[in-house]
Amino acid sequence: IYYWRGGTGTLNSSNTANLSTSSGGAGGAGPVTSADDLIIDANSGGGTITVSGTVDCKTFAASVGAAAVTITGTSSDKIRVHGNAATVVSCSNLVTWGVALFVELVYAGATGTRTYSGPSSGSAFGLNIAVTAGSDTVSITSRVLSLSFSGFTGTLSNGTRTLLGNLTLAAGMTVADGAGITTV
Repeated sequence: IYYWRGGTGTLNSSNTANLSTSSGGAGGAGPVTSADDLIIDANSGGGTITVSGTVDCKTFAASVGAAAVTITGTSSDKIRVHGNAATVVSCSNLVTWGVALFVELVYAGATGTRTYSGPSSGSAFGLNIAVTAGSDTVSITSRVLSLSFSGFTGTLSNGTRTLLGNLTLAAGMTVADGAGITTV
C-alpha cells in the first residue's frame, strides 16, 4: 500500500517523493506498481496531482477529508487499475477530475465484481473509465464522464449511474436487466 503525501505533485511510474508506506508518513517509498494499492487520504494534503504517463496500481482510492484535491492529466495519461477487489476505484465528492484523464480497468480474469464508486455530485467533471479486459462483472455506481468497454466480455451490473458523455459497449458483453443509465 502506498499513500500520496505532500499535496501538489506529479504522479508517474518513477516519482517516489510523494509516496509513503503510511498515511501522513515520510516520502521516498515506491514507486507504485500493479501489485500496490494507491490511496489519497485526509493526510495527503490538498492541491493538484498531475498524472504523467501511465501509472499502474492494484486499487485506487481518494477520500480526502476536508482538503480538496484535483487530479489531472492529458488524454494520453491514465491510471491503470489491475485489481479485482470489491472496490477497485473509489473517490469522494471533494476530488475533482481533469476532463481528459482516464482510469483504465485492466483485470483480465473472470472472478468477482469490480466496482467504481465515485462522486455523485460536487466534482466539476466525472471520470473517464475504460474497461479493456475481463469477463467478470463491472459495477459503476456514480457519475462518469465517459464509459468505454473494449475487449470485455463480462457483465455491466444493474445500478444507477449518471453518464455525462459517451458510452461505448463491447461486442460479446452483457448489460444486466435494469442497468440504469441517466444521461446529462
